[in-house]
Amino acid sequence: MVGRSANYVLQEYPNAIHVFIYAPKDFRIKRVMETYGDSPEKAESNIRRADSARANYYKNISGNTWGERHNYDLLIDSSVGIEKCASAIGEFIGKRQNQ
Repeated sequence: MVGRSANYVLQEYPNAIHVFIYAPKDFRIKRVMETYGDSPEKAESNIRRADSARANYYKNISGNTWGERHNYDLLIDSSVGIEKCASAIGEFIGKRQNQ
């Protein structure tokens, strides 16, 4: 399950692994510009609006703050690349299963 307050919704499932994927502001702006053709200002505005919507949704569902480190098992900076993120998540899951 991805997004939609999954870490909160699945908190009673002991085998669920909660991952939060984030990226530095400059990386996110560049990525939005490349993907949607936005200007830097428009990209930053869209990111700010999307983050605000995510934070509000999460707060309404869970009563907690979106992105708080203690709510997740693993936090990953996506600016390292998709392959490295996927590999790190896979490694983490593998180690968890072997415990």
